[in-house]
Amino acid sequence: MANTLKTQIAVNFVNANIKSKHFELTGELLCPEVLKECFEHISLKVVDNKAEISATKYLHMFGLLLLNSSAEEQVWLPNNHIFDRNKDQGQIYQFRVRFYPHNKRVNFFNLQSPDNVVFEYLFLQIMNDFLMGKLGGSDKIDDTNVLKLITISFLMPQSLPFKSSSIVDVHLSNQSIHYFNIGNKVSNFIIKRFSTWWIDSFWICRTVKTEIQKMKREKKLLAYYKQMFFTEVMTHEPYYWIEKYKATYNDGNKKTEVTLTVNFYELNNKPSLYFGEVMMYSLDELIDIKIECYNLDGAPPKTVLISPRNGATMSLEFAAKGAAESFVSMLQGFVMLFVSYDFCFKSCEFQTMDMKLRSQLQSFGYLSSSSITTILSSAGDTSRFLIHESPYKFGKYEVVVRHKAEETRLDIEIIDENRVKLFQNKTELKSCDRPALLHYLRNKYKIQRIPRNYPSMEEINKLFQLNIIEPYDIVHQPPASAEPVVYQRDQLVIIEIKSGKKPITKTEVSVRYQRMMLKSLQVEDPDRSEAFYKAVRDLCKLHSKKPESVLKFQGTVLERKPSFLMEFSPNGNLLDYLCQNQLTVDQKVDIIYQIVNILGFMQEARVFHGNLRSRKLFVFVKEGTLNIKIKLGDSGLSHYLDTLPLHEVRNIERLPWLSPERQQNLKSISLESECYAFGTIVVEIIYQTDNFLPDLNMSCMQNDSPLPQYTKLVTEEQNAFENQEDQLVPEAKKAIEDIQDFAKSQCRSREPAVRPSIMKISQVISGKLWSSGLSDMLAMIVGLQNWKVLIFFCYLRFKDTPDVTQMK
Repeated sequence: MANTLKTQIAVNFVNANIKSKHFELTGELLCPEVLKECFEHISLKVVDNKAEISATKYLHMFGLLLLNSSAEEQVWLPNNHIFDRNKDQGQIYQFRVRFYPHNKRVNFFNLQSPDNVVFEYLFLQIMNDFLMGKLGGSDKIDDTNVLKLITISFLMPQSLPFKSSSIVDVHLSNQSIHYFNIGNKVSNFIIKRFSTWWIDSFWICRTVKTEIQKMKREKKLLAYYKQMFFTEVMTHEPYYWIEKYKATYNDGNKKTEVTLTVNFYELNNKPSLYFGEVMMYSLDELIDIKIECYNLDGAPPKTVLISPRNGATMSLEFAAKGAAESFVSMLQGFVMLFVSYDFCFKSCEFQTMDMKLRSQLQSFGYLSSSSITTILSSAGDTSRFLIHESPYKFGKYEVVVRHKAEETRLDIEIIDENRVKLFQNKTELKSCDRPALLHYLRNKYKIQRIPRNYPSMEEINKLFQLNIIEPYDIVHQPPASAEPVVYQRDQLVIIEIKSGKKPITKTEVSVRYQRMMLKSLQVEDPDRSEAFYKAVRDLCKLHSKKPESVLKFQGTVLERKPSFLMEFSPNGNLLDYLCQNQLTVDQKVDIIYQIVNILGFMQEARVFHGNLRSRKLFVFVKEGTLNIKIKLGDSGLSHYLDTLPLHEVRNIERLPWLSPERQQNLKSISLESECYAFGTIVVEIIYQTDNFLPDLNMSCMQNDSPLPQYTKLVTEEQNAFENQEDQLVPEAKKAIEDIQDFAKSQCRSREPAVRPSIMKISQVISGKLWSSGLSDMLAMIVGLQNWKVLIFFCYLRFKDTPDVTQMK
């Protein structure tokens, strides 16, 4: 028996009720063959329905994890692995779901879904990872939720399948749990959470039994508790399954130890390659990967060369045995499932036979009937066809032909590496090699629909992708989506370069007939890249809070350098608009009021801008009206500038907006510092300039201020009230001294505690200013010099306001 085991490999499963399988190492045993047999093996155990299961749809979700590996990180077999009798004999693997579907796609209530086999096995895997693996020790799951998960785990029946349609009542025979066996049913990771396990385990058993009895009295479906378990884990540890690898990154000058992983970039939820916490490339950008080994026996270290679409090839060295192949197969799996199923890296060494067949036949993966109808729909009478994987049989393909309203289906059977046979209703039509078959089909049925023009139409992609873009030639109009998307560079039509200066260039572009602003970071610096990303992330958070007052993030552009598409403002930034247009007093006051509102929802969201100024505010004017809408833009590279010394030139330029505490510590961004910047913005609006240095000493607000340059708006209505203007000027002159004192002592005070709160300023402008009847006076005094009227309004409001320091 021992000798027999040495010529075998063993595959375990994630539940003890599923017996292990053994495979003889005779001939060429391929990894896909093992995966197929394992999938068929579990499908007989985890579900009770006898319907045919579209197994080909799911194969690339699964993998074989090496259990008896000495490496620190996990080692997965690549799908193109060929088992070797000398090297692989005696190895033990575990059959696992390697890539988890999107959380919103996992539904245990759809009892007739063909996805049930995968979902049921995924549930068993997550439950096993929690009870017996590191997941149970996660500090992201608190003790209360741990107890809830333990309870649901022991609610499950004693044997498979765990029928989702079962009613949880007194007739359900759940797993037994008592003081003497609970220690064998949970891992040390869970036990270590409790300081006195020998006492705590007694109360845990008692609590679990009590909760299970409550659940049985409620008589809900077992699917309800499976869904609860899955949701609980995915809420706290959604990416616990993501793999991590250690490698040495060689940039040509030095070598750096890095931790490699794939994570989901939060702006577009696309899988991306990360070095630690730094995003390097979206997986869409990778075009090829190669593994090089300089040892004749193929032993580590091995070098992985990654070639992005725009950028130099990266070199990564892996020291652990099997780590390089495991890492590359992880990237390939993410690309196929989360990006596009038909994409495969060019290097043939990573392609399985299935991948080569799909490439040669230009075949889709398994398609649903509705997807086939969508792809083959056409307004013309020309025949068209497509090839896709058979839903039920591995290694078989189906040809679907559409001519007008008639549909014909043919079967392709793979004979060997070169020859194939074509059948119609089990009648052989042709036997030839693959190129000859395609030539025959294209001559007979004219147009072949190929995956490149219909990305992510395969059924498997629908489990992993939420925002699947419809193909360009679909007959029906796809529904509009509010979510940001990813664009190729050739989808952008350049209209005008607004700013070509480094480090950030701004270009007005047209995307699908919509004007947008393309912002691109032109320097390759991780610190500036992170600041650029953070500025957009913060803007997205604020947009979710108040979309009407924040520029919308429209999407990303697939380029080597970070590039974002933002909502386009046809009227430009606030300062330029003020200098180019003659605004009335009420328009300026309304602008200030809108800025106060922006500060208000920044306070609610606890997201502070850090670079608040009039050039970061954008103007939208509704055509044919005088209504001006202000929206907040991103902070640019201010988070990077905050890491530089204060005397750096770019920080000196920011001094008028930086509060004294921020000048001491640039990273000290708070509500008070934003109020200080707001005070400077009010001065910008009045003076219509931000060129304060060296002309204006903003720190003391004394008599060295330059005379304001205003443009007086002259209309017939204003001339009618010329006498009133002359009468109001003396009062306005008196107001100047008082309002300057208010600005100095409160809004731009050196002491943060003295500055007024957002609520205080909002009450001043929205409550006292407009409710006191002064809005009616605006029409009478609209011709007055704007700065005098604004100061006069503020004076009327604040002259009787108690001292803020006394109020505190």
